[in-house]
Amino acid sequence: GYSTGGVNILSFAKELSKSNISVSAIAVVDAYGVVSNDLSVSENVEQVLNIRQRNGPFYFKGLNINAESRLTTIEEKIDESSNHFDIDENTIDRIINYFKERIEK
Repeated sequence: GYSTGGVNILSFAKELSKSNISVSAIAVVDAYGVVSNDLSVSENVEQVLNIRQRNGPFYFKGLNINAESRLTTIEEKIDESSNHFDIDENTIDRIINYFKERIEK
């Protein structure tokens, strides 16, 4: 999920949790909360790739994501080369490779 879509994908995972559906992995790029800057991932999610920029205005830089379970792995990647509006091919390639690695296991 990108931008507010990152918040949406985290919310969707929480909804799946209510039905005891597990999620192997999700990728979040520069997520931010319109109402809250406290982003957390539910315990049914095994792995999260959180790509965010270090600099930028508050609402245009991704936020930290906290795990509700210590069994969830969060891979934090700071992207110094792009901003919220020009997610580049390298970022897209990182996401594709992240999922390919998990599928191939």
